Amino acid sequence: SPYQLEKFEWFYSPKHDKWGLRRLDNGSVQIEPSFHEVRVEKELGLTLVGIEIMQEIKFDRTSYRFEMAYGLVQNDTGLLVHEVDLVDVRLADFDREMPVARCIFTNGKHGLVNRIGKVICKDFAFIGDFRDGIARASMKGRMSASLDKSGNHLGKLQDYLVSELAPVSLTDYTQHDLNIDNAGVMTCEGCTWGYLDTSGQLAVAPQYSFAKDFVNEVGIVESGGKWGMVDSKGKQLLPCRYDGLGFLENTGNKVLRIFKKEEKYGLIDTLGQLAVGVQYDNIGSFSEGRLAVKRNGVWGFVDRNGREVVPCRFDEVGTFSEGWATVRLGSKWGYIDRNGTEELEFLFSKAGSFSNGLAPAKKDGPYYGYIDRRGEWVVKPRFPKAHPFDRGVAKVEENVGQYLRSGLIDTAGNFIVKPKFVSLSGFDQHGLAKAEIGGSPSKFALVNLQGNIITGLAFRSIEPYIEGLARVQYHDAWGFIDTTGRLAIEARFFKASDFSEGKAAVWLNGQCGFIDRTGQYVVEPQFTKCMDYRDGKAIVFRGNQRAGLIDAAGNFVIEPGINKLLDFADGRGLVRDEHYQFYYITEQARFYDGFYEKAGQFRHGVALVQVDGRWAIINQQGIEIIPPKYDKIEQFENGFAKVRIQGFNGLTNLQGELIVQPDYEYISYAGEGLFRVEQGDKVGYFDMEGKWVWGLQE
Repeated sequence: SPYQLEKFEWFYSPKHDKWGLRRLDNGSVQIEPSFHEVRVEKELGLTLVGIEIMQEIKFDRTSYRFEMAYGLVQNDTGLLVHEVDLVDVRLADFDREMPVARCIFTNGKHGLVNRIGKVICKDFAFIGDFRDGIARASMKGRMSASLDKSGNHLGKLQDYLVSELAPVSLTDYTQHDLNIDNAGVMTCEGCTWGYLDTSGQLAVAPQYSFAKDFVNEVGIVESGGKWGMVDSKGKQLLPCRYDGLGFLENTGNKVLRIFKKEEKYGLIDTLGQLAVGVQYDNIGSFSEGRLAVKRNGVWGFVDRNGREVVPCRFDEVGTFSEGWATVRLGSKWGYIDRNGTEELEFLFSKAGSFSNGLAPAKKDGPYYGYIDRRGEWVVKPRFPKAHPFDRGVAKVEENVGQYLRSGLIDTAGNFIVKPKFVSLSGFDQHGLAKAEIGGSPSKFALVNLQGNIITGLAFRSIEPYIEGLARVQYHDAWGFIDTTGRLAIEARFFKASDFSEGKAAVWLNGQCGFIDRTGQYVVEPQFTKCMDYRDGKAIVFRGNQRAGLIDAAGNFVIEPGINKLLDFADGRGLVRDEHYQFYYITEQARFYDGFYEKAGQFRHGVALVQVDGRWAIINQQGIEIIPPKYDKIEQFENGFAKVRIQGFNGLTNLQGELIVQPDYEYISYAGEGLFRVEQGDKVGYFDMEGKWVWGLQE
């Protein structure tokens, strides 16, 4: 019988509905029937005995009821050697030949108990798993739970509860309680961490804000938001000065990656090559062959090859226009050329870009005027606000009554249109600007470079021109106007999209189709959702989920039936599944390549994908042009994309000796004791001693 021992036998009393212990030699009762549960561990020489209780323990605001308390009975003496006040005893610790086992008392506190039932230590907030005879522990604080998994935590709350011996039940069922129960993680409020040995003595004094389990005789610890490493004697192998520290994959937990947080930006082209190295605090945009870059808090300019042609020394910079750029030193603005030569002194409190040989500027007073390239006033300061010239016309603003209104002037400062518009946009490629003319709700019109209103109707909305037509809302319907301001397609649609490849999606009576530039249907309204044409194809939906693909004539390339088809371009469709993973399909609706945490549409033959929280670039064959090493990659514009790295990596061994300084964007284990490192476009290999096997090369 599993309940029969060498000298004793556990027996069940139906009268008491409990278990007791009697001697085998004479049948006398050693322990009266008093336990609701008995677990005999013959190999350990112990029996776990339990009685029913109703003990409540709180994690955050969520309460759990523990329904059993346990004690320990020695099998050879038949004596209760530990009172019944435990909700858990990790007997597996004894199985691992350890002299003690972790236990949790009915008050929720952690401790250690030895094989004869003696309490070695108690009143700890938490004691972790023993590794190499050492366990992380905190005496201060209390166990709690959180839904925030981004910070330091001790694993899933459910894993902690399920692993305990005592049956546990949730006491309340509010939505917060259910969320914590389902997805909460264990935390330790107010804890100060150190390490405990199996004798119950503190091997490393409590002094850290967090500590991880020992691995290969080292512990990773945090202090003041920085990470370091200690050994089992408390010696600091690595001081707490790194922003991240963890074991490098596939190295047998013998090499650690160190991380130094430092946000830097660069530029890449569509081939994945770095046009501008990842070394700048911020990056502006290109203008006239120059890119504004910021380093160590000051700005300069690089050329298209990433060469710094204007050293970083300015507090603020504008963009280049007509060969000059506005730059600020202290509180004053001046102008430089493309090589950084000072062209106009730093005399202005505000300064704008040159256009048509003039630039808006403000010197001593509160008003703007316009200067020429000698710095002389051509238009005397008199405007509260002024904007650069465009094709001989500039927008200025003046106070009309108690309101600021917009008008237009010529290069001599004469009004083309006196300030009367509520607002006025910049002029587009057709020489047209959107003017807000007032009303409730606001009404809009189009103004040309001569200051004439060319639209005969007042619209509730005017969108930018695309393919020569602009989407407009007249009353409650949408239509299109041409560049003369004429209503070219009657405003009769409930909703409309911009033209793309000669077609625009329109909605009528709850369904959408496509019209051509004359307003005639090329695809009759029949879908619940229509997306713009791209590469001769458009995504359409039937129902909220079933997406398909049509060609220019409206014929199905892919029948509606794909859930969450987000985009189709360059021969690849982007799909998001029900688990919020992303993947690509071909025009034959076949699954293509793998799954990604996040992904973007194909553009210029490449796509941005996220793997393990980092961004990479793949080509149409699914090959990584750039491995997942960037924290952010913005969309490509004019063949370039801005990239960001939030920190740099290095390597250390278990003794805390730096193998590689934290200067690299990406580090991976290549096998055979070699590490691949990347710095910009360059790749190199280190060995375990930190010696170059293959120096950085493009």
